[in-house]
Amino acid sequence: MASDLAATPRSGFTVQCCGDAHLSNFGLFGSPERRLVFDVNDFDETLPGPWEWDVKRLATSMVVAGRERGHPARECERSVLATVAEYRRLMAQFAGARTLEVWYTTVDIDTLGPALAAQVATSTRKRAAKLVAKARTRDSMDALSKLTRAVDDPRASSPGPR
Repeated sequence: MASDLAATPRSGFTVQCCGDAHLSNFGLFGSPERRLVFDVNDFDETLPGPWEWDVKRLATSMVVAGRERGHPARECERSVLATVAEYRRLMAQFAGARTLEVWYTTVDIDTLGPALAAQVATSTRKRAAKLVAKARTRDSMDALSKLTRAVDDPRASSPGPR
């Protein structure tokens, strides 16, 4: 992505880019407050770069996802325009906010779900309900066991607290 976008116009503002901000790298997570939130879930390609790169990558992924699902070009275009319009709206809102207000901003599924439900087909609502139900069963221990393994850890073979 960086190679493809390096020659494109940029504003000159460097940020810590996600580096892989496409639709498939967003998902549902349990917050410390036990709310289900929607956010980026892949940071293995993060890098300093122009803020525009993440937005372009996300917009492109909206087109790719729409084409994969057989949506007409006009519908794909509308999804891209809606995505970047919402990005622009939130950045304008964040520009006037305090740092901690931005830091603690979340997309709560219990709020977002009902707002989107009227805009999608019944089959999409059913698929989303299954994803939400599955996400509610996951916790950080799932990630810990998936992403790590004990090596020479005395706690792994210890019979219990001492």
